[in-house]
Amino acid sequence: ISETPRVVIDGFTSPDKSRTSDLLFTDNDPEQGWGDFFYNKRTLQLAALDIDVEIVNKGDNLLYVKPVITAKNDKVNDDYVVHVVVVEDSLTSQDLGITSGSLETNFYSTVRKMLPNAAGTKFLGGLAKDASITLDELKWIPADLLDIDNIVEGNISVVVFVQDEKTREVHQSEVVNLGDILDLDLVLGIKDELKADGIALYPNPADNRITIKLANKSSVEHTAFIFDNTGKQMGEIRINPGQDMIELNTAEYTPGLYLFTVPTESGAVVKRFVIKH
Repeated sequence: ISETPRVVIDGFTSPDKSRTSDLLFTDNDPEQGWGDFFYNKRTLQLAALDIDVEIVNKGDNLLYVKPVITAKNDKVNDDYVVHVVVVEDSLTSQDLGITSGSLETNFYSTVRKMLPNAAGTKFLGGLAKDASITLDELKWIPADLLDIDNIVEGNISVVVFVQDEKTREVHQSEVVNLGDILDLDLVLGIKDELKADGIALYPNPADNRITIKLANKSSVEHTAFIFDNTGKQMGEIRINPGQDMIELNTAEYTPGLYLFTVPTESGAVVKRFVIKH
């Protein structure tokens, strides 16, 4: 294997220029081969960190993910990044609306959301032994998923991992299945609202934004209207064919009671929501 024209480990080919040999593995001196160095680095080594993940439902239609990272030894000396990823454990091409053009029919560990974003949360200067850091609560709207039943069925997980900023080495990871730990009142509440009215609004009360979720994708174009509690029209929203979710910016709304009205095949549906800043 040492004579293979191209060998890659973690995206690197012979990355350590201080090695006396460019060979992947060597029989005489394992410390010479860069493959030996990377293999030994990952074999029978205790993790440098502990990760504890707390997921909280505060009843505001959001989930709060709060990871706590604790150093077990003094090996975490460099800058590192904490990544938090919401993963859908299994999907089919039908779930994704793929009907042609792909040979794949099953998809596993599909990334749904990275919190707070794809860059993660960066920390400078490493972490001393026994020291801990707690990330600010990362907010996530569970109904943003394709099918809210997936949480109930245990198909959604939150993955937290800590990665070295320079070497990309992963120090530790933790996976939490939401179906095992989550208070499902929030999820089931939205689900029941969708079944009853065909529309759910959350969070309610809202601050700077409110999400409008439709039980079914619209087959035709609709226009929904927003009214304040005096009956004054505050705006209108176009619902396009195939759309089942609307994000409404409410940052400029005066605190108070509002009505969301949308026509359906069986008549207009009116939903009340409250704005609190």
